[in-house]
Amino acid sequence: MALLALCTGPLAPAAAPPSVPSPYGDRLVHHFDFDEPDNFTPVPKYWVPFETLPDFVVGRFDPAVGCDAPPSFYLGLNGRDVACRYIGPAHETPVRPNSDYLIVARIRPDRLATARARISAFYVDRDHLPIADTQRFSVLVGGTSPDWQTVSVHLPTAPREASSLGLTVRVMQERTWRTGPLPHRYIEPVDVDAGAWFDDILIFRLPRAAIETGVPGNVFVAPRTPVLYATVTDSDPTGLVATVTLTDVHGQDLGTEAVEIRTTETVEPAQLSWRDLEPGLYHATLRVGVHDAVLVQRWQTFAFLHAPYRGDTAVSAPFGVVLDGPGVTTDQLALLQTLRVGSVKIPLWARSRHEVGFADETVALDALLHDLVKAGVTTLGVFAGPPSELVRTAGDFPRPLLEILADDPVGWRGPMAHVVARYASVFESWQVGGDNDASMIDSKLQAVACESLRKEMRRLITQPDLTTPADAHYAPEDGKLPADNLSLTIANDVQPEWIHEHMGAYRSLGYRSLDVFLDPLPPDRYDPTAVLADLVKRVVCTLRGGADRVFLPQPWAARTTVDGVTTEPTREFVAFRTAADLLAEARLASVLHLHPDVTCYAFDSGQDAVLVLWDDTAPPEGRTHVLQLGAADRQIDLWGRATPLERAEDGRQEVRLSPVPVYVDGVEQWLVAFLTNLKLEPAKVEFRIGYHQHTIVLAAPVREAVSGELHLRTPDDWEVSPAKFSFALPPGGTLRKEIRIRYAQNESAGVKTILADIDFDSEPRYHLEVPLQVEIGLKDIEVWGYASKRGNRLIVRHGVLNRTDRAISFRGFVAAPGRTRQYRVFNGMYPGRTLVVEYAFDNASELSGRTLRLGLREVGGRRAHNIELIAP
Repeated sequence: MALLALCTGPLAPAAAPPSVPSPYGDRLVHHFDFDEPDNFTPVPKYWVPFETLPDFVVGRFDPAVGCDAPPSFYLGLNGRDVACRYIGPAHETPVRPNSDYLIVARIRPDRLATARARISAFYVDRDHLPIADTQRFSVLVGGTSPDWQTVSVHLPTAPREASSLGLTVRVMQERTWRTGPLPHRYIEPVDVDAGAWFDDILIFRLPRAAIETGVPGNVFVAPRTPVLYATVTDSDPTGLVATVTLTDVHGQDLGTEAVEIRTTETVEPAQLSWRDLEPGLYHATLRVGVHDAVLVQRWQTFAFLHAPYRGDTAVSAPFGVVLDGPGVTTDQLALLQTLRVGSVKIPLWARSRHEVGFADETVALDALLHDLVKAGVTTLGVFAGPPSELVRTAGDFPRPLLEILADDPVGWRGPMAHVVARYASVFESWQVGGDNDASMIDSKLQAVACESLRKEMRRLITQPDLTTPADAHYAPEDGKLPADNLSLTIANDVQPEWIHEHMGAYRSLGYRSLDVFLDPLPPDRYDPTAVLADLVKRVVCTLRGGADRVFLPQPWAARTTVDGVTTEPTREFVAFRTAADLLAEARLASVLHLHPDVTCYAFDSGQDAVLVLWDDTAPPEGRTHVLQLGAADRQIDLWGRATPLERAEDGRQEVRLSPVPVYVDGVEQWLVAFLTNLKLEPAKVEFRIGYHQHTIVLAAPVREAVSGELHLRTPDDWEVSPAKFSFALPPGGTLRKEIRIRYAQNESAGVKTILADIDFDSEPRYHLEVPLQVEIGLKDIEVWGYASKRGNRLIVRHGVLNRTDRAISFRGFVAAPGRTRQYRVFNGMYPGRTLVVEYAFDNASELSGRTLRLGLREVGGRRAHNIELIAP
């Protein structure tokens, strides 16, 4: 009779208890409140202990404790696990087609110091046998708190053979629920006089809801329109409402569409098209509920990308991705092909015992390699950790990879031969150890491991090509390791502008290839926009440092849903794809100085130049700079969104820059070459009273002749001669124009900017304003100063360090607004000597925030030095 009702129509819902939330009330399938006055046994009806547990470990009613009211179901520990399962008739916990199920329970721990309690749910067939792979578990509950805690289990749509639901309640000792290795010499505790109460176990029937893109990897590339497929089914949809809401990466609501609710899954899902989207990352949320209360919520993250800006470039050779491990192969291939990276690192042996290496998933590996090689992608095999055979036999504490490889090869020769013999012709190189792995910093052990691995690999291939990892935080020891290539990890705490210096020590060691693995900032600790900005800056600065390839961790994440595993792109995916697209075949040409506040890296793509620009001093909303960028007519942000460039009256572009980098493509190569070669020499001068000799260097591109007029603009109290001159350079020609500059006598030390206004006579008639920088100071003499308050007195300290090879003498002074100038003598300072003098002013509050000037004048000479301070 119950089976007939299940097939032909809705069952009458059970009465909902007072604590059941209103939207679930009429969907309550069963309520276990354990109030059974007619049951004279010590355990609730239809609940039986697990057959595998001792007979003396059972549950019981507790008439004195309950959530809303007594009684409850108590499971007490006696040094062992205790568990019961529900075996009641099918009509008490029936299932319907096209419905999900939610099980909610209340658990109160009783002195569970290390043991834990939980519930589980699963589908059973008509013979009341559990159906494989349908069991789901709640979170673990423990502790000594007297409060009741709510847990839940979600069961997706039942298979066809399902007849009803099964339940378990369980309290487990730590040895049962704990996963992962235990600490060394760990003494395992056991809870004895403890347990947990279970009460108000509720089973709700939910609508079946799903949302997907139908596209591998969930990435759309223009001109393809993003389309989502939403399915909502329920055997009794009365009163239900389903909607899909689209939001962008910043959480802004972009619109909501209604979804029809159906009673069968055989109907095609609803198609939702989202036109006029800008490139970016989006989040679609499917909500099914009654009135304003949500019963079911599903979501899908997807990316929409601009069509490739640089055309049909096969792959972006300088860029690569490091895979985490086997996943949904079709998704991985789709995402890699969209990124168009030139190289992929594949972990053959997993880094930890909780991960899976591709060597254990050869079917997935074969499919992945087939398509990557076909697309012209270079593959590298990574022995990220010990082979799985050794990990399984080692227990909780497997030995590190380097120790294993440096030891007798009899233990790892077989697993190594299994992958090397099979894939010797596919992998370009074999990496000994994973990137960003602290266990790989022992250079002596690395050397032994590399030699041992190379020796064993020579049994299979003639010339093994090995790559060894390194960490840029550590200076290289003992020169080059016995490997052909180096993979250098740049940690996320290394500032982008210092990356090239960290790479310098390794670049000179003679490795055939120097790759860099960038460890991105953790997105959960920093603003997402700042994370992307930092990522692009680090990529650009790594290319500046001379890296052959730049690798990132895979910029996507696999998420387990009620329908399986979905692979979703991240913000980093979109930003990395934009960089790989625009800089695909480009090489770093130079660092351009377009404005004192603007950082600009120029990349030569072979046809034109691509600029990467940002302004670290600008506010988050950005600042407009007027720059000469040649024929460029657009700027492109990290998401791949293009914005037209407006032009000022003199023809230069108005570019909006912020601390977040942008790209500008279409800049003529000759213009970049001219700006690169424009110099002021020397760029550092020792300040003295009088004229300084400088040289302006102009050079024409190899294939272009240039001519025009250059005008130097300096502060009013400087003198420059000549301030204006004309030039006419043939292709490849160079002009060195001598000029004289007399700096102001009170000019402070530091980097100064001279603007070079250039108007070209030849077509196109561009106007340039180029900052030329010169540093004013004293050669081999360090000078500093600082001010502090001491009571109502302002104390100013003035220090000099003599790094020359002879004695020096200066007369020092401090000038403060409205105060008498004070003097001190730095007399007869021998090489290596430091002297600090002190000045003092009364009524310090009158000078607060005012500018102080510290000066030096050489005794018997013309050298001078000035610095400015702000009084505290």
